[in-house]
Amino acid sequence: MRRSKRLSKRSPTSKIRFNLGMPLRLTIFDLDHTLLRINCSLHFGIYLYKKKCFSTLSMIRFLAHYLHHKLLGSPIAALHQQIFAKLFLGRYLSEIEAHVENYLNLHFSSIHYPPAVTRLQEALKRGDHIAILSNGPHFLVKAIAKRFNVAHWDATHYAVDQEQRFNTISKMLEGRQKADYIKAFAAKFGIAKKQITAYSDSYLDLPLLEAAGVPIGVRPDKTLKRICKQNGWEMI
Repeated sequence: MRRSKRLSKRSPTSKIRFNLGMPLRLTIFDLDHTLLRINCSLHFGIYLYKKKCFSTLSMIRFLAHYLHHKLLGSPIAALHQQIFAKLFLGRYLSEIEAHVENYLNLHFSSIHYPPAVTRLQEALKRGDHIAILSNGPHFLVKAIAKRFNVAHWDATHYAVDQEQRFNTISKMLEGRQKADYIKAFAAKFGIAKKQITAYSDSYLDLPLLEAAGVPIGVRPDKTLKRICKQNGWEMI
């Protein structure tokens, strides 16, 4: 009896497998244009501008950098660095987090992409491990994951100094890093690749999708749509 109790405490994952009678599953969601209909960083930036957090000139520069990325393919890392330097550097984290909550109170339900959100709700009911992975800023992704009742998430991290002011970007989360997250999570919990499902809209997340046993395109961009058709991947 004593030995059984010790094993139970040390092996919670094994206990879950036995009780459920099925293998563990991992379901991964991208955020922008996947769970959400929009790019939440852009949408939130416009909200901050309306709240007079940014000047008109700063907002014009913000939109110019975003359009340069979307239309001319400038690296997402460069986009983050430019926007961070012009809009967030030196601001208090607490100030931005307060705006995040107000923003989500107003807009959260209206920016959902229902087919993907339905898949998330189904995964929650099955008892899957679920993670939201986004290259958006961590303070926004964290709050959205909480609203979706998702415990696991990762994002691009804006670091702060001792006064809790933003001072640098400490980590970027792109397609390759998302794939690494999947592999590390699966190894930790003993989840087979065939039990991993990943959802994304962008070919930039191809490493993420290829790391999953069940890759699914969500309103995929032109390049990803072609890849989905070639590989027989589901699209929603």
